[in-house]
Amino acid sequence: MPICPRCGKSLTSDQALNYHMNRKFRCGIWNCVRCHQNFNTKHQLTLHEMQCGDVFRKHAHPSTDTLLDVYKHLPMAIVEFDADTQHIMSVSPHTENVISHKDIIMLGKPLFEVFDPSSVQMICKNVCVLK
Repeated sequence: MPICPRCGKSLTSDQALNYHMNRKFRCGIWNCVRCHQNFNTKHQLTLHEMQCGDVFRKHAHPSTDTLLDVYKHLPMAIVEFDADTQHIMSVSPHTENVISHKDIIMLGKPLFEVFDPSSVQMICKNVCVLK
């Protein structure tokens, strides 16, 4: 059985090898769709894409440190509360600037004892933003 000298593919006949080497998309031209780097074999491309994908995934979302920095500087009040009891568990750093309450007074109290329901916009089942 002949083997392609470019990509290592095993073919059934010399005619199949000839066709394989002369087709429109010839072997030996493998491109990464993420970074457009070229490779001689599909195997090399596959190995590269496993790492290249990780590199792109690592930068697809902000880091925890970046998100925490954004959270600390948001000019809005974000309140986290227990989904079952609706007691306030934490508030964002700028809550005191947005409303007149101090966060120590709010912590542990029921959400709607501290805030008017019309001023609360639910983000998910246990986080809200004050309007």
